[in-house]
Amino acid sequence: MAACVAFALLPLALPGSSFTAFAAGVGCTIAAALLTGGFHVRVLASVADGLWGGSDRETALEHMRNPGFGVHAAPALALGLLAKIFMLVILASYSPVAVLAALLAQGLLFVVLGIAVSAFALLWMRWRFMRRLQGLAGECVDATQQVCEIA
Repeated sequence: MAACVAFALLPLALPGSSFTAFAAGVGCTIAAALLTGGFHVRVLASVADGLWGGSDRETALEHMRNPGFGVHAAPALALGLLAKIFMLVILASYSPVAVLAALLAQGLLFVVLGIAVSAFALLWMRWRFMRRLQGLAGECVDATQQVCEIA
């Protein structure tokens, strides 16, 4: 909720600036990370290390439980955060009235499309975990939440 408030209030602090949408996207992402302690974002990086860094199931799980970042964590972390910010900047670049009108005019289509994309991401992540790890670890659920949020 606080991230949504940051997303709504930051454009009011910079009216007419070319950086308004960017400030809203970055502010919302920072607020969400601060409120959760960055836990979900960190787990996304950890799972990337496990899925692409380990040669077998046990090594992959060991990489996921390791508190340090490996080679695959930094790109996953950077790309995940950039994707979130980019999507929020696109949303914030439209006026609130235009976003509301689009949602009202084609709300059902947006909701169905959003659910479909998130469901596809969820199923892909589950397939990937089952294939690579032969099951799910706690980190897998948190990483899936981040992927579905970005989707």
